Amino acid sequence: MQKEAKQRIYEQSIIFLAVISICLVLLDFIGFIDIYVAPYIWLDGAITLIFAIDYGVGFYLAPDKWRFFKSHIFDLLAIIPFSLFFTFFRLGRIARLAKLSKLSRLIGLSNKLKRYLERFLLKNGFLHLFYINVLLLFIGSAIISYVEQKPFIDSLWWAIATVTTVGYGDVVPTTIIGKMIAIILMLSGIGTLGLLTSSLTNFFVRNENLTEEKLLKIEKELAEQRKILEAIHSYLQNKEDSR
Repeated sequence: MQKEAKQRIYEQSIIFLAVISICLVLLDFIGFIDIYVAPYIWLDGAITLIFAIDYGVGFYLAPDKWRFFKSHIFDLLAIIPFSLFFTFFRLGRIARLAKLSKLSRLIGLSNKLKRYLERFLLKNGFLHLFYINVLLLFIGSAIISYVEQKPFIDSLWWAIATVTTVGYGDVVPTTIIGKMIAIILMLSGIGTLGLLTSSLTNFFVRNENLTEEKLLKIEKELAEQRKILEAIHSYLQNKEDSR
């Protein structure tokens, strides 16, 4: 049980760091922050170091190294310190190279997050689906901010409204990509609401079943105790009659 708790905390930490790293890359991509300056470069470097240790330990413990390498090829993209590399060699101004590195890093981080989330959701159910929705909100907001040329905060507000209420209709994306993001966010909100309803129903049904099981267990224990008391009473009665 303690081992499972530690594994759960470890997976939660990796997911949390992956979300932060993706947000940093996205915010830098849309120009909201500069990931090549402090404190973002140090935060990005620290997360990258943790991911590198995670990859190294996994590779060391893997019985089949080549299979691990092939199945975790995208994780290498997540641990390549592009920001430190560009800062050291003064290549941060090369726009195309920088965008390519960010895109590669984003693909690697997304794959890492997807793998851990799939493993995590198999164990933890609806509660941790919240992480996916938060990630969709930030990614959708960043893309909308970029393609619709709107401030990130306004895009985030629009994304939250779209997920929770299917949008007010006061802000409508004009680009094809923006409309596709809106559809994804709407479907995500509807699906999450349906899953929430289903989870609550299962929760109460499960609790009711557990209550019935406990009552049956108590009845069984009482029946066994009754048999014991009857046996004792019969023994004492026979002993009394023998006198």
